[in-house]
Amino acid sequence: MTHSLASRRGFLAALTAAPVWARGPARLEGTFLQLTGALARWDSAQWDEAFACFRRLGLKEYIIQWSAGPDQEFLSAVRMIGAHAAASRSRLWAGLYFDEEYWRRVEGPDSGLSAYLDEVAARSAALAAKLRQAVKLHGWYIPQEIDDLNWRTPARRAMLLAFLRRVSPKGRVAISGFRGGSLPVDEFVELWRSIARETPVKTLFLQDGVGTGKATVEQASALRTRLARSRIKVRAVVELFEQTSQAGAPFSAKPAPPDRIERQLGNAGKGAIAFSVPEYMTPLGGPAAARLYEAAISVRR
Repeated sequence: MTHSLASRRGFLAALTAAPVWARGPARLEGTFLQLTGALARWDSAQWDEAFACFRRLGLKEYIIQWSAGPDQEFLSAVRMIGAHAAASRSRLWAGLYFDEEYWRRVEGPDSGLSAYLDEVAARSAALAAKLRQAVKLHGWYIPQEIDDLNWRTPARRAMLLAFLRRVSPKGRVAISGFRGGSLPVDEFVELWRSIARETPVKTLFLQDGVGTGKATVEQASALRTRLARSRIKVRAVVELFEQTSQAGAPFSAKPAPPDRIERQLGNAGKGAIAFSVPEYMTPLGGPAAARLYEAAISVRR
């Protein structure tokens, strides 16, 4: 990440003028941990450094986005993360099986999708058995994110609900979702009401969409409030990044401006989860992420 913020003095001033980062419901509760790229190769010393940063930021909850893919299991990293989480009495959600084929399949025709989802559920069940032996868990995370484009028809809705019932292990189960504007708000809320009512999934990590440009801070806050009023257990996912890649290109991003993150946190409510602290708010993420980290902990001192 090569983006540099204007100046350290101006950067800190923007944060300390109204330090909502450090107080009340605006504080970050935890972060996603995406075991791809560099994070998948971190050794114990790097995880030690990362968790030292997490503790200074006051984080107490960690969501491993997925613990295995088609060709690799990340059980060694999961064990290291689990040991740190247990030592700090933090909550740990373990992500199940995921592969990039998921998005191609759900964006394609109905034929073959149910069989593919059956395969994902079977792989997830086998993985869950290993994870139960590896770490102490607060809950499970299903990494197949739910959008508002690909589950609009009755046939697709039935397929989705059946999948969520099959893939969910016993215990607390959470999943992420986002709204891109393909469904009216009322229909989006009803989709999540049916998920909460008819499947073991009871927690929605709602991506705020601010980092990807899908929503403004105000729109994200209004949607979260609307879902919560419908008795859906919803928690905000605060995107710490600013996407730099264009549509159709490989994803790239840089740490977001501090004033924008401050506004996101101020509207995120209690229990906000970051996506994601290692890459965008620690020294391990590069110079710009290191500056964001130093600014964030400065208001906690």
